[in-house]
Amino acid sequence: MSSLTGVMPPPFDFGDLSLLPHDTKQDDIIACLVVTWAIGAAFVAARFYTRVAINGSTLGASEWTILAACVRRHRRTTHLLRCNADFTSRSFR
Repeated sequence: MSSLTGVMPPPFDFGDLSLLPHDTKQDDIIACLVVTWAIGAAFVAARFYTRVAINGSTLGASEWTILAACVRRHRRTTHLLRCNADFTSRSFR
């Protein structure tokens, strides 16, 4: 049976970590946020269209509740995007 012998190498010195490039998924997350909201808004618009134009019925409480939720989510999305723009414009050095 053989054994592992030898000297351990010295630990790697990273130096100043603030100088290293940092990968971020921030742009991907923002794109997913916007695309998801757009898909949801398209489905809400399709629901309104089918209720009014195709079925010929009036809009009920459920449609107005869905619209309110969609508008609220849009406001939250734009708020997050504005906060992100403020966050990325700051200098942390």
